[in-house]
Amino acid sequence: MNILVIDVGISNISSLCNCLKFLGANFRISNNKNSLEKASHIILPGVGSFDEFLKAIIKNDLAKSLNRSILEKKIPLLGICVGFQVLFNKSDEGKMKGLGFINGEIKKLSLKKHNTFKVPNVGFSTLYKYKKKGIFKGLEKSDAFYFMHSYGCYLINDKFINSAYSNHNKNFIAAFQNKNICGFQFHPEKSQTSGLKLLKNFIEI
Repeated sequence: MNILVIDVGISNISSLCNCLKFLGANFRISNNKNSLEKASHIILPGVGSFDEFLKAIIKNDLAKSLNRSILEKKIPLLGICVGFQVLFNKSDEGKMKGLGFINGEIKKLSLKKHNTFKVPNVGFSTLYKYKKKGIFKGLEKSDAFYFMHSYGCYLINDKFINSAYSNHNKNFIAAFQNKNICGFQFHPEKSQTSGLKLLKNFIEI
């Protein structure tokens, strides 16, 4: 196992790396496109805006190598937070095209007056409507995950993708697995034992 954590310079990856250490995973941190060729798994954590993160990917010349590694070589990929969002075609937050690994769009979260669900969506929430296999193996209804975002995906245009939803004014996709491609809108590294459970599932793919 040789997990690559991609650091494009605008992500805080220390908590994620501490989780991988706790799980006993062999990993390294890099933004070098040649590192993708040697990886058994790739994690793409992101913070900030959609366009800002994509510009960092382009600046580090990672886009073509990611396409080859994920779509051709079928290396398992996990996108986290904005790293989740850039896996889709586009976002309301920016003007740039996403990586397009998953057919869908990122939308501004729905805001309604006099409602308990706010924007940004911050805090712990549970998941539902997923199939308890693959990335969601061993997940319980009581498992809660930490969210901090203002944009999300409401629909993935592929009925064969295993998706998990979370509650909001208009419920959104919180996580998914499409064969070797996985994504978490939440932060597994801030989700305590629940986050560790899903990270472990990913590195066992």
